Amino acid sequence: MVMFEVSHCIDSDEPGKMKTFYMIKTEETGEIVLKKRRIAKALRRWLRENGVDYSSAFYIS
Repeated sequence: MVMFEVSHCIDSDEPGKMKTFYMIKTEETGEIVLKKRRIAKALRRWLRENGVDYSSAFYIS
C-alpha cells in the first residue's frame, strides 16, 4: 500500500523546500518513519526477502 499526502509546513527551514518522509509499518516493529529514501528502500527489500508482511507510504511536507 502506498499513500501520497502533500501538505505545506510553515516551520520549514527554507521556504519552498519540501521534505519527504517514508513510513514502513510491520507487525513486529510497529511504525517506522525514515527521512532517507535509500534506507527506506533497503529496509523494504530486507523485509521482502525475509518474508515479513509490511505496508509502506511516503509523505511530502
